[in-house]
Amino acid sequence: MLALATGHVRLRRLPRPVPPIRETNLRPARLHTAKGRIGMHSHGVSARRAGLALALHVVAAAASSACAAQPITISPSATPDTIAGFGAYGAAVEWQAAGPHWDSAFVEQTVGGLGLTIIRDDIPSDFEPVNDNGDPNVTNMAGFNLAGGMSQRLAWLAALKRAANRHGSPLRVVATVFSPPAWMKTNADTVNGGSLRADCREEFAEYCAVYLRTVRDSTGIEVYGLSLQSEPTRSLATASCTYTAAVLGQLLRTRTCGWRLRGWGLS
Repeated sequence: MLALATGHVRLRRLPRPVPPIRETNLRPARLHTAKGRIGMHSHGVSARRAGLALALHVVAAAASSACAAQPITISPSATPDTIAGFGAYGAAVEWQAAGPHWDSAFVEQTVGGLGLTIIRDDIPSDFEPVNDNGDPNVTNMAGFNLAGGMSQRLAWLAALKRAANRHGSPLRVVATVFSPPAWMKTNADTVNGGSLRADCREEFAEYCAVYLRTVRDSTGIEVYGLSLQSEPTRSLATASCTYTAAVLGQLLRTRTCGWRLRGWGLS
């Protein structure tokens, strides 16, 4: 459910001719969460303006050495989709490092200079360091960590919103879970994979919903999209958690994340 991605292409002499590009329509995949579409939906930018033809040539060239050539087709005259926004992940310095993590100049450069309209940030695992209480349907805000890194995130998001308002630009925030709190996981740690405990699914829903509500109440930002897990099939030495597709589907459909977000008016 990753909203944004970046990459680099190194141009070099091609070992053999690139298959020709013929004309047709190209529709990229659409991403969905409980909140709705998120990501860089390439809706409505003509291929000529976006430089898509060059990118497709490079991709085709890279692929041709490893597999049989496949035709890639586009239609420069068709604009069936529109790009939802442009943006990036995180502040100037990663939250795990020592601050300051951002300043007013950074905010102005990203919003006013680059024209950023989408920002993706993670929900900190220490937002609920221990269970706030034994009932996921009753929220004890004293059990949530609003100091330290969380207060800095909220101040940064509020600054982004003010800058977007000054420039008359939209601002969409996508929240991503890198790992649930350690006490919710099978390995009792935020790193090295592990999975969400079955008996903590409703607690996890509360954790996500309280974060979205805190952002809304503190900054005025209605979070645009929620990714329940970044890279859900990978166990990493950094913050991570593994899921099956079935479990992620249950979190959206059953009396957990989807139900909680709708109940709190966050979906």
